[in-house]
Amino acid sequence: MHELDELLKAPLPTIPDGHFSARVMRAIALERLRRQGATAALVFACLLPVVLALPLHEIGMMLGALLPRLAASLAVQIAAAAVVLTAIAERAYAKL
Repeated sequence: MHELDELLKAPLPTIPDGHFSARVMRAIALERLRRQGATAALVFACLLPVVLALPLHEIGMMLGALLPRLAASLAVQIAAAAVVLTAIAERAYAKL
């Protein structure tokens, strides 16, 4: 049993890999990049017909009428102030 412990504790001899590990890591990174690109292309391809079918003029007219009233709302002003104050507090806390 003692011999087995000594054998397991001994460092393994270095085996030249001929940059195999670097090639594998490069291949993994390239495959990950391909998958991310394919995912982005699929999302874009799915969203493009939806965006093209949207009635953008009507949405713009509706927002043009709604946003001035929304900006005058006290609740929205309080929420905006809370967001700004939270961001300021986070930056101040991060500097500590």
